[in-house]
This record gives sequence, structure tokens and C-alpha cells, in this order.
Amino acid sequence: MAEFAGRHPDTRVELHEFGFPDPSAGLAGGSTDVAFIRLPSATHGLAITPLFTEPCVVGVSAAHPMSRRERVRVADLLDEPIAIGRTDDGVWRDFWTLAGHRPGKRARTVVETHSQSEEGEVVAAGMACSVTPAAARRYSPHPGVRFITIGDHPGSVVAVAHRSGGTNPLVASFVDSAVVVRDRETQILRTIEGAPEAG
Repeated sequence: MAEFAGRHPDTRVELHEFGFPDPSAGLAGGSTDVAFIRLPSATHGLAITPLFTEPCVVGVSAAHPMSRRERVRVADLLDEPIAIGRTDDGVWRDFWTLAGHRPGKRARTVVETHSQSEEGEVVAAGMACSVTPAAARRYSPHPGVRFITIGDHPGSVVAVAHRSGGTNPLVASFVDSAVVVRDRETQILRTIEGAPEAG
């Protein structure tokens, strides 16, 4: 945002946050011009510029038998009830419920939630576990939830996106600003992507 504001000091940017129901962050419905989105999700009609890939973790109740582990495999989670944000986006839903690891089978129980805070309460209560980005450890801590690295599930890509075919030069400049910051802030990206720090 600071990079873009430096380029276009007279341009007003309105920030909006979108919940689980719309992983496109307003792009699919046309209410936003450009957005940071988390993949995988349905991206038909969108131009996508990946920024980084974040590892996935599973949130479990502090009372769960797995809560003392530092690492799990997908196979450890396939019989667990899964909490997922309520959405009609099947690509999003399949990724976070581990559907690709259950050929022909569905998760035993799926608990749909409306927000990250609600999902945290569901997990803390022991009603389900939650496959989520590793950022949850830092930004959504909960005393009743433990986050454990999933060793064999692909990471989630964060991207800047806009509707394909657009000609707004401000959108193009915003995307370029995001790429410039991504390429400049290599240490931050290494930390997000889970690379070990240089000694």
C-alpha cells in the first residue's frame, strides 16, 4: 500500500475485508478492482500474480491427543472432523477439507463456520480441527488452540488479482507495486514461506 501511495499520492484507495463466503475478495461480483486473494480458489475470469506460498498447519484443541506434536501428516487428519469457512467455492472447500487426499470419500464431519474467530472457537471446543495457513499462529492465537505443521500438504499461495481484460492503469500499477515489494522484501518472504533463517 505504501509503495502504491508513493506512486499515486492523489489516488484514494478504499480497503475492504471479505469473509469466507467470497474467496475472490469482491472480484467475482465486481465490487473490487484489485485484491489480495488466497489460492487455491475458483479463479475463472481473473488475472493472478502469485506473491508467496505459505505452509499449512492444522489447528487442534489444546486437549486433543495430537496437540503436543510439532508435525503431522495428512493421513493423521483424514478421520478428524474438519472446520471450514462457509462458501460455495468448491476449489477452496476441497483444499481446506483435504478432499484431494480422500479419493471418492468425503470428510467424516464438516463444521461450517462464518469467520476466523468462530472457527477458532469451534476448534478450541474440540468440535473439529481446522486446516489453515501458518499465519494463524501469529495473527489468530487462541489459548485453547494448538497449531501443528502439516508436513505433506501443499502450501497456500497468496496472490494479487484483478479481473482479466481490464485496462485500468491504476490496477496495473497496484499489481506492479505488489511485485516490487515482493521482490524487495526477500527476508520477509523467506520467513512467511518457512525457510530457515541464515545463521
